Amino acid sequence: MFTLGGRVQHAYRSRLTREATRICLLGGGLLLASLAPSAAQDPHAEIFTGLDASNNAVSGYLGAGYAFGKGLYAPSWRVRAVGSLGSYDYRGTLFGGGSDLSATFDGRCELWAALSAISSALTL
Repeated sequence: MFTLGGRVQHAYRSRLTREATRICLLGGGLLLASLAPSAAQDPHAEIFTGLDASNNAVSGYLGAGYAFGKGLYAPSWRVRAVGSLGSYDYRGTLFGGGSDLSATFDGRCELWAALSAISSALTL
């Protein structure tokens, strides 16, 4: 049992490292692209990314938005899309009618969303 647990843990850590590397490279590329010089007008587009990692899960998200009209800082119609990928692996217990069973939960998760809305000026 100890050897099998060690192999599972090693495979999980290798997978976490590969996924975290991919997400970090993508985020770094987007950061460099966002630093490119542009005209001196209000921006219309935004790109955002993030990474979350713990001892048994890793996930990353990437999104982009666009503001029609005068730009991001003015009231206008906007569209936004967000995607997230992740994986998890942990040990737990399945509770049953008789004896409880030890189990390993291993899976992937993803989220895709799109939004269209109008923003308005907020006055205080």
